Amino acid sequence: MYQDEIFFARNTKKHKNRKKERLSMRDYIKAAAVVLLVICVVLFIVDIFMPTYGFFAKVDSGYVGVITHFGKIKDGVLPAGFHVTGYFDQVHPINVRTQIRDGEVVAFSSDIQQVTLFVSINYNVTPEAANTLYKTISGDYFATLISPRVNENVKVVVSNYTAESLIASRETLSSEVLELMKRDLEPYGIT
Repeated sequence: MYQDEIFFARNTKKHKNRKKERLSMRDYIKAAAVVLLVICVVLFIVDIFMPTYGFFAKVDSGYVGVITHFGKIKDGVLPAGFHVTGYFDQVHPINVRTQIRDGEVVAFSSDIQQVTLFVSINYNVTPEAANTLYKTISGDYFATLISPRVNENVKVVVSNYTAESLIASRETLSSEVLELMKRDLEPYGIT
């Protein structure tokens, strides 16, 4: 009988050790779950206070968001509102409201008279073209794209008129410049 008791005692010890192992494995799983939860909370807090990267993106009214993932531009744009994005996605806002800029253009008429014109430019970016515009210009598209074309087109149109006829034909001059601007800026989605 003594051997049976020893056998039973050995098996009981093994069973107790297995129980301890199971409990310790459960503790590891609980600890891993707590660590994951803490990491998620920290990422959420970082996302709220430093929204350069994160799961959430807010696009203001009058803007669309162009999404980049490690510098690569994704297809499509985000409309105004709150959006869930990939963690490493960045959202770059593009203004699609009508904007107004004033400026001066110095040009020469057909009779070689220097003329200073004060121009007012109303323009906007179509939401569908914001992605392409960001891809090709990716900065101050007014200074890079619109302003040089305004100067060039005004000079081209003014050179067809004499200094005296410019005052009388302001509407014709304006419509000719507008047609040239539409032709130049339409491929970029600027109207």
